[in-house]
Amino acid sequence: MPVMLPFDLQQVICEYAMDVASNDKFIFRAMCVCKLWAHFVCSKFYRDYEIKNYLGFVGFVRTIASRDTLLPYGEYIRNVDLSPVNRYGIDMRVHKMIRYCPNLVSLTLGHPSSVKPDTIRLMSKYCKNLRILHMGGLESFPFMLECDFGGLDSLTHVEIQMTPIDGQSLNTLPRTLMDVRLVKLDSLDHQSLVEFTTHRRRSLQTLVIDRCTLGSRSQQADIAQVVRPLAQLKRLELSGAQVDDRCLEDLFDIPLELDSFRLTHTHITDSTLYRFAAGRLKCRHLTIEHNPFVSEQAITSLPHYRRPQ
Repeated sequence: MPVMLPFDLQQVICEYAMDVASNDKFIFRAMCVCKLWAHFVCSKFYRDYEIKNYLGFVGFVRTIASRDTLLPYGEYIRNVDLSPVNRYGIDMRVHKMIRYCPNLVSLTLGHPSSVKPDTIRLMSKYCKNLRILHMGGLESFPFMLECDFGGLDSLTHVEIQMTPIDGQSLNTLPRTLMDVRLVKLDSLDHQSLVEFTTHRRRSLQTLVIDRCTLGSRSQQADIAQVVRPLAQLKRLELSGAQVDDRCLEDLFDIPLELDSFRLTHTHITDSTLYRFAAGRLKCRHLTIEHNPFVSEQAITSLPHYRRPQ
């Protein structure tokens, strides 16, 4: 009677073989050894599945949705980046992918994306473990997007880029978010952003506002109002011409200690940096780059500043 190797030893042998001969032909042969080896291969190979082109994506969705498979391959998927195929009409296949990948942890939709809001809402039902979402502009919604993220309770990291999302939709994101990156948003009003940070004051540790239009003719953006509730904030990045002296006027009066503070491509002047030097806000690592109205003298006067090597 043949002696079977222990499961953990079989796993070591299988993973070593895949590292030595990492190609599709060998992976397919390894999956045919037995159901246990197929499990080992899927745990390693499908976890971070790399989508290289549209045909590969079509085959990937067909495989995970097939009923005639040895294992439920979609359940092994943890991380998916759709950036290489986002310019194609992929909404229906993404719709199907979400149904068969309940253990997704990270999803990147790319920019611009042909995925529709209904498909994003579907994540709330099927992707209960999703922690990281990178969301680019939606081609089907060039004006205003109303979307409910309410069911994505596990989300901790979110990046929203060039999506015309309104404040009400933004505030449906879970209140346990730790990392938020807002890039090129021109439809988000200042008061909605203040409400957003206020409701996440106990969890938010990283806030990036990159080239966003936050103010209006009737209301000047005030970053201090956005940041003041965030007692746990450790990293703050502000970028874009909308960031000027008035926008940051009261920020440096907040008694907050940051691990990292980054100011890039802004329209601030030396007066802002002098207020920073005399203020209560402190940081361990300060980055100031590509600010055309700031002098070298004002930059070097800051005790937090370290010149990049």
